[in-house]
Amino acid sequence: MAHEDATLDFRFDIPESATTSATTDDGALSAPGGGMLADGEYGMPNPQGIPSLAYIDAAEKPAEERLSILLEQMATQRPILMGILALCEDATPTDDVYREVKAQQKNRSSVFAPENLCELLERAGALERVDENGDLLRLDESEPITIAEDDMEYIAPNPPEAAFWKTTETGLRLVANDDPLERLHGLLEEDGSYAPIYRQILSLCSNATGMTTQEIGKHVDGDPLLQSPRFYATKFIDRLERAGGIEWRQAWTITEEGASLLDELNTDHSEI
Repeated sequence: MAHEDATLDFRFDIPESATTSATTDDGALSAPGGGMLADGEYGMPNPQGIPSLAYIDAAEKPAEERLSILLEQMATQRPILMGILALCEDATPTDDVYREVKAQQKNRSSVFAPENLCELLERAGALERVDENGDLLRLDESEPITIAEDDMEYIAPNPPEAAFWKTTETGLRLVANDDPLERLHGLLEEDGSYAPIYRQILSLCSNATGMTTQEIGKHVDGDPLLQSPRFYATKFIDRLERAGGIEWRQAWTITEEGASLLDELNTDHSEI
């Protein structure tokens, strides 16, 4: 779940011990599971929720599988990641992509620089670096150049070609098939006994200014449904964010798909 006070930006640098995936009995990499919060009473941080570079870089895994686990583990960044893939349907200059991502991050708390997000998508097989013609960019094939000056010659690096980001076929299929409302329906199918809690949180987040985690907790934590077993609003905020029902924009704000789900829940509630 996004942290309300997270304002730092860093190049992706995770200790090796935190990026090693589990292995199966036959030694194959297995996908680490879970989101940023662990299941359980208190919604404590989940150390397995850190994106696993070992898994994303596993060449023996198909790109669809690597991309799926990246999005699962970085669910709080999903809107931006999907926005990058949609933006780069055609080859787009890297600087243009980074500017657009920074604009999208303006009202969202994020510890990931735009370059980090693009590189992770590249490693997962959803983006590729190309030249202006859409051909793969070979960064290691640039030959040095000879410069003559004042009767002397010297070798200098050849200026690199302009780089562009382009979404791969795998990424394009993901964008075409992405359906947040379907994920929200799946969430309710899995967690239907807590539908009134989801309805309440979506309703709170539908006002013009949104709601902070603390404000939501004041309204929700005392609900009889959350007393035994004891749960708190943070658990349900995290699940709604991961499914695409709410997003952090200086406060928790309902998405278009979240509003559609709220309409459905209100209709069902009025018929009881």
